[in-house]
Amino acid sequence: MRNDFIFDVETYPNVFTFCAEHATAPIRVSFEISDFRNDSRLIIEFMDWLKETEGRMIGFNNLAFDYPVLHTLYRMGRSDARALYDKAQAIIQSQDDEGRWAHQVRPSDWVVPQMDLFKIHHFDNRARSTSLKALEFNMRSESIEDLPYRPGTVLTREQIEVLKDYNGHDVKETKRFYTYSQDMIAFREKLNTLYPSKDWTNHNDTKIGKDYFIMRLEEAGIDCYDYSPEGRTPRQTKRPQIALRDAILPWITFEEPEFNRVLQWF
Repeated sequence: MRNDFIFDVETYPNVFTFCAEHATAPIRVSFEISDFRNDSRLIIEFMDWLKETEGRMIGFNNLAFDYPVLHTLYRMGRSDARALYDKAQAIIQSQDDEGRWAHQVRPSDWVVPQMDLFKIHHFDNRARSTSLKALEFNMRSESIEDLPYRPGTVLTREQIEVLKDYNGHDVKETKRFYTYSQDMIAFREKLNTLYPSKDWTNHNDTKIGKDYFIMRLEEAGIDCYDYSPEGRTPRQTKRPQIALRDAILPWITFEEPEFNRVLQWF
């Protein structure tokens, strides 16, 4: 059994909270960096323990947000809440087409392997984008909670405790969605076993199909990319139009007249 922990972070100008819960065991940890305490060292020790025990961190949109903030803390060794809040704001403000990759951490630099349910379900596609709150509704959660305080608010000691409860609630709901996603996770883990040259963990279904097709083409001796000091570029020819009739294999036949009309149209 993998040492999987579901996690989530919250950031405000004077408080950073980090909550994680084991996927199968009744173990939950909660950390705080604020004006009242600083758990920086404990968070880093927890991440080191996960690394040593071959653990994995599972979140919802964690590759784009939660983990880059945590990674910043880990690299600094110690931080205050304001520095982590500023990092979080920089991530949020860069979510345009050009800058959205600027803060993501390369998998080779991860301290602990990451699994992102947001990516697995292809919610990073604008047409499919879905919030955790919408999932809570669809999962018929007992309660659906939104941020208790407006982003950017400086919180009191009492408000921080409310925020930590909310942080734990989001972890609980992410864990429920992780349970719903077990078939998809098992499929990707099987691919990792069969084709270990690539990490399939955070691939959506479309990307799995694309990368598998490319892998088999390359195995057959067909070069799909050109490589240079600047990186790799796809070998492709862009055409102003494509004659679909030339792509229909001659043995394609149908029995139903509706399908045959579509075939004849193409």
